[in-house]
Amino acid sequence: MPVASPWSVERADRQFLVVEDEINNVFESLRLYATRARGEGFVNLISGDYLLRDYMVANREIFAADPKAIPSIVPDFARTERNGVLRLLLTMFAFDIDESEFAKQLKILGVEVPDGPEDDGGMRLLDDQPLVVRFKELVRKHTGIEGLEILGERDAEDGGSGVMRYRVAASERIEAVLEHLQAAYFFVEDEREDASYIGALLYGHVFQAMLPGQFLTYDGKYYEVQSIGRARKQEGVVLRRAADHIRDRRVYRQIRTFTLSDLQVNEAAGSRLTVDRVEAQPSATGLPRAHRIEVTRSFAAISVATTGYLEMPSRSALADARRIGVDDVPTRIYKQKEVLELRLPEIDAVTRRTITAVLNELFVSIFPNGHDYLTALTVDDGDESGDLLDDLVVEGHPDSIFIVEDSLVDLGLIVAVERNWRRLLEIVTDYLLWRETPMPEEPEPQVVEVEPDFPPVRRKPGFWERVGSFLRRVGRAILAFFAFLLLLIGRRRRPAPAAPEMPPEPTAAAEPEAVAEPPSEPQPDPESDEEPAS
Repeated sequence: MPVASPWSVERADRQFLVVEDEINNVFESLRLYATRARGEGFVNLISGDYLLRDYMVANREIFAADPKAIPSIVPDFARTERNGVLRLLLTMFAFDIDESEFAKQLKILGVEVPDGPEDDGGMRLLDDQPLVVRFKELVRKHTGIEGLEILGERDAEDGGSGVMRYRVAASERIEAVLEHLQAAYFFVEDEREDASYIGALLYGHVFQAMLPGQFLTYDGKYYEVQSIGRARKQEGVVLRRAADHIRDRRVYRQIRTFTLSDLQVNEAAGSRLTVDRVEAQPSATGLPRAHRIEVTRSFAAISVATTGYLEMPSRSALADARRIGVDDVPTRIYKQKEVLELRLPEIDAVTRRTITAVLNELFVSIFPNGHDYLTALTVDDGDESGDLLDDLVVEGHPDSIFIVEDSLVDLGLIVAVERNWRRLLEIVTDYLLWRETPMPEEPEPQVVEVEPDFPPVRRKPGFWERVGSFLRRVGRAILAFFAFLLLLIGRRRRPAPAAPEMPPEPTAAAEPEAVAEPPSEPQPDPESDEEPAS
């Protein structure tokens, strides 16, 4: 019976499982499902064609000892200023909050706000209060919204001054931003009303994960994306059952252009890191050879334009890809979005593009649930990499690799990459070395004719051969039995010979018997007158 999670499989003493490698990590999938067997277990893994699969299989001794040599990372919740501002903006758009809670939330964001002037109550615009002024600055910084309106009203209790309550006034700009934070439900076309919700995503994450015309599998069923937008009075994704279109598993790669502008280095401590490694072997100039990597956290205004996607039978089949254009995909714009910059000043452009391409494929295995929203970018003059890399437009920084999170909210992916950038580059280096190392040539077998000095290998007889051998043994036993009977009957018909007389046995007291001599002829007595009888 198919299940959607390894933890839904009950543990047993013996297990035989057929598993799909959904996280694109062979040994991590085996480790997860192998725990379902207490004793003997067999896991038949069905794996797709991703970059690191053959690399992990070729180095299976390492990964069998340590399945997390290439980890699957789930990023932590990012407690950033951007997330705090968006959460507070969404809360104040839906509910009223009092003055103490408003000040508390701003202090959590690191904002020190002095006490403001008193007012007489009543719902009105607040433009001069320190709380309001500072919050409007944060909203403009992270969303680009100008002229945010915040209404305030002081509750009068028993004729005295009550608690001041704040609320964000509705406007088209506010609704356009908050629309990306609402849930986009997946609706199945031509099914019963209110019974066809099969999933949901944030509306700001839908276009990164799917585009109209693509196929997807959900809960074991095959669907085609019909449209993305307004559906049933809310933002949603309309799907159509497409069981008659199943012929293979299709993989998609989006065609996008990223534009970075207004780059500003993060002023927080530890935002810039420089690593130098000096080799003992000197360079051509006679000086020690140094390798430098600069890791910098910066803020930038990001624009993402999607023009279509590539449809392929597998991730590596770029030569068989079909280019499909999609119109009217909205351009995603992020203000003051944090990016991670890896500056490699001592490598050439070809090597830098190769590292960027491998990093994007590495994200598929390391961030199985978030790789759609994480992209490695570098400048590709002349578009030599084609559709293998997303296009990047940025002024300066020709020798840098940018790691960009394509999401309105901070998902923590940039933080995870920053924590593990050294490990990621080590995996990239080891993979490239493995690809460049030629496989050892197998020696040609030498045919030597020799006389065998050992008995031939006995083949285990088959069933009918064993039956024939048994019947032959039974037949030989029956023939031997009848031959014995005939011999016995022949002996009974023949007269038995007389038994010879046996002399008596001597006793211990008897004297030995004298041997009888043969009688001799009588001799004549010389004194007798009689003649001997003739």
